[in-house]
Amino acid sequence: MYYLYGAPHSAFTAKARSYLIKQGIPFEERAFGHPRFMMDIVSATQRLMVPVLETDDGLFVQDTSDILDCLQQRGLEKLPSRPEGAVARAVTHLFELFGGEGLLRAGMFYRWFFDETNMPFIENQFGLFLAPGMPADQRLELTLSQTGAMRMRSAALGVTEATGPAIEESFLDFLGAFNDHLEEHPYLVGATPTLGDYGLQIMLYAHLARDPYPAAILKDQAQAVVRFTERMNQPGICAPEYIDYPEGFFADGEVPETLKAMMKLVAVDYLPEFEANIALHNQWLDENPVEEGAPIFADEKRPTLGFIQFALRGSEISCSARSYSLYMLQRLQDWFDQLSPEQRKPVLLVFNETGCMPFLEQRCSRRVERASYKEVWGGPMRPFSK
Repeated sequence: MYYLYGAPHSAFTAKARSYLIKQGIPFEERAFGHPRFMMDIVSATQRLMVPVLETDDGLFVQDTSDILDCLQQRGLEKLPSRPEGAVARAVTHLFELFGGEGLLRAGMFYRWFFDETNMPFIENQFGLFLAPGMPADQRLELTLSQTGAMRMRSAALGVTEATGPAIEESFLDFLGAFNDHLEEHPYLVGATPTLGDYGLQIMLYAHLARDPYPAAILKDQAQAVVRFTERMNQPGICAPEYIDYPEGFFADGEVPETLKAMMKLVAVDYLPEFEANIALHNQWLDENPVEEGAPIFADEKRPTLGFIQFALRGSEISCSARSYSLYMLQRLQDWFDQLSPEQRKPVLLVFNETGCMPFLEQRCSRRVERASYKEVWGGPMRPFSK
């Protein structure tokens, strides 16, 4: 039996849970307030962070992408999540990145800036999974201390009253484009969910489809997206509304206009942050020689190398730089790098047409890796080549 430690309101737990369900892998979900998590897992990982997967042979895997990779490498994947086609695979890595990193700000905005509608639900949910055996009044007090810390994290991500309108405008445009795509296709690149679909669950399910305020928006404006979040939590393909839809993924190089529209929005709204993040990391590396395998953060309580500034829909945003974003970006860049020159051509064509070329071209000078449950510096990053 596999055990997934997390919570329904935990953003990154949503990705791992969806994969386990879709792949038909027997598992039990446990709250992060479970004694096993607090006593054994936190001690082993030295991080109070979810999700964590406990495997049937006692291994602890922390980080959603590492969890999915571990299960796939163990031969437990029944529905292929990694298309073999060069373009489809590149696109799914792009949305795996965007789902967790590009939509992060929208998820935090809609959770923490609509208290009148959200807080009764949030206070109940946080307390239930944080300390399920605690008396209700004590649980509420503990919950409020935790939600206060999350509000501070939102501010560090550049989510404020001033930036809220730009964040909302950007998200609603993406929501509309994704809904248009889902009205014709059950998943991002065809009939089967990919890493990109699982990545989009991170914010779409855990924050936006469950918290009362954004859930009402989704149900009013994007019913196909709501259905997608439901479908991603049901076993198998589970797409009866797509009658006679062809099996498998899109043919290589075949990218519908609805998907291109989504990619164009990713380029418009996520590239400024991405480019600022890359620039700060490269400047920091120019000024600070590092050894391969060295922890990126000297202080795990302050997991950032500094702050970046960029524009979103005319609004200036200042937020902490995210090294983990580069770890996720490498999944796309590593896939592209191992393609032959001939295989790269259709990828370059689509990424150029949609404005997404910088996601292939711009790179951190050093790799970001994970070891002992922490981000560490890897070797030099391979430069872009067509």
